[in-house]
Amino acid sequence: MLNMSGAAMAQKPQGASADSGLAAESELHYRSLWILQHLLEGSELASETKTRLRELVEEHAADPEQALLEHLREVRAPLT
Repeated sequence: MLNMSGAAMAQKPQGASADSGLAAESELHYRSLWILQHLLEGSELASETKTRLRELVEEHAADPEQALLEHLREVRAPLT
């Protein structure tokens, strides 16, 4: 399970840089963790939304990209 309250949760692997050749999948994984961390630590989301986001993170502990995708699907404004 991911600990979304830890400050070190979304750190890049040691020695990684923008041009270090990280696989696209690894970069997406890192960026998803970073976004989730900032959503949960920020003040923009209502507490109910944060609770649901934490549930999604727990459900998809090994796949933060899926947790983020499901969150975005749930909060998007309905198309009219």
